[in-house]
Amino acid sequence: MEADSMHSTIERMIRKSKINVPADYVLICKKACLKNPYKVQYLSHDFFKAVEGNVNFITSIRPGKRVGDPQVVDLKAIKYTKKNVFFKLRHSELEWRTFPIRLPVNPKCVDFDTLPTLYRARIPIKKEKYEHLQQLKNSLEHDYHAFYDQLPHN
Repeated sequence: MEADSMHSTIERMIRKSKINVPADYVLICKKACLKNPYKVQYLSHDFFKAVEGNVNFITSIRPGKRVGDPQVVDLKAIKYTKKNVFFKLRHSELEWRTFPIRLPVNPKCVDFDTLPTLYRARIPIKKEKYEHLQQLKNSLEHDYHAFYDQLPHN
């Protein structure tokens, strides 16, 4: 699988690298594959959105309801439109099958950027973890100490 290959490539690169701060992972991931560099996005707390109550959910994507009917693990492809959800059990199938589910009558189509943010600030870490990270600073160059000093903690 492509994801396994990517994970393995990044893991090999990490073994050869020194990690001082989380941002170092971004550079390592970008450098892991030279032929086709991976696209990497560094996420912060304000990336995550509060979807609960703001977006309609489908409670199940199981294509069957009875014993012997297809299960979620049998799905090969899912296609979502505003009016319905479709699936295929084989990639070679020409026709899409309709999911046996009811979609909301008036589905909310919400742009990701308009959703409220889930976190207003960085999530604090436990005091014990903060103290352990302070001890770790003894093995890091002085330039990185400020990152560990500024970590929000309880």
